Amino acid sequence: MNLKALAVLAVALTATSARADTPPNIWDLAKNPNAYDQYARHLQIEREIDLVSELTADPQDIAKLQIPLSIDHARTIIEEEGPKDVWLRFDEGWVLMKREQWAQAIPILEEVAKELASKPFSQEVWERLAECYVRVERTDDEIRAYDEVLARAATDTERITPLLNQGEALMRSGAIDTAVEQFREVLRLSAAQVNASSVYTLAQWDLAVALDRSGDPRAGLDAARAAVRLDGRYIGVVGGRVVLSSTPDPHVTLYIVPPGLYAISEQNEEVYFVPNYERDWYLALGYEALALEAGVSSSLAHWRDAETHMMTYITQATLHAADTHKPDTWLDLGQKRLDDIRRRRANAQKQAGPVARDANGSLPL
Repeated sequence: MNLKALAVLAVALTATSARADTPPNIWDLAKNPNAYDQYARHLQIEREIDLVSELTADPQDIAKLQIPLSIDHARTIIEEEGPKDVWLRFDEGWVLMKREQWAQAIPILEEVAKELASKPFSQEVWERLAECYVRVERTDDEIRAYDEVLARAATDTERITPLLNQGEALMRSGAIDTAVEQFREVLRLSAAQVNASSVYTLAQWDLAVALDRSGDPRAGLDAARAAVRLDGRYIGVVGGRVVLSSTPDPHVTLYIVPPGLYAISEQNEEVYFVPNYERDWYLALGYEALALEAGVSSSLAHWRDAETHMMTYITQATLHAADTHKPDTWLDLGQKRLDDIRRRRANAQKQAGPVARDANGSLPL
């Protein structure tokens, strides 16, 4: 799971660091006669970047239609030039990222990072590189990129999101004990920050999965139950309409996302998972937590969902390993967790009786 740049803390960081680029001086002009003109073009593209950031957070579909137009406009400005200064090359990397051409953006941003070295704006360049690396599953490079981001961070607010994302990379790499400690540090830092509740909740989920994978499933489940209690948001069907709500409603006829799991659901656009099936481990653990919170009488449906998601993890991890020739670090443990979930689902089935139906009215498997 990675926290996107549109999350509150990351947006604050981007807005701060994006203004850290400086206009060319007389020495720059001596090296590049077009330096002032190119910097002006860079500022034009920054306006497009700001517009895209605003529209991405806008729930109106009509607003999001403008996003590709802004990206294309930025691309047009870049292509009008021949040789590009460092700012236009950074912008070119941004455009490629927005087009999800991660691999093509990497060498451009790597060169920009090298040129900017320790300048303040290099912090944002390394953030962009870290996102590209995770998208193409270059985990070691992602960890290294976040080291660079953290080395340039001046405040705890700037450190929280990189620490969270780097912890997830450490967990994917197998460095589970280090990841556990890093997630605990994110929890400590985010608890002391204003408007960091969403990061705190995500860190709690990360800690739950990390503890589960560390060989302590009981501690993992306890942490997952704590995460469930942090977040009352749900997506349900009320009066024939699909609604997102954070308060109980007795008229809910169907939960698309039950209370407690919104933060790790596909509907939460602030986060993404690489590989995609990584989400299923989180959801399996989340449904286990809901089953324990619900008690014996109504836990069966949650145990079934937990089983489904862990089965999906195992299936997709196996296929992914075959495609990439890289074994999944947690596949064997996932199979053990699936066996345990199946036993507990079978016990819940026995206690519920042979004709028990789940919350949606489906017959048991």
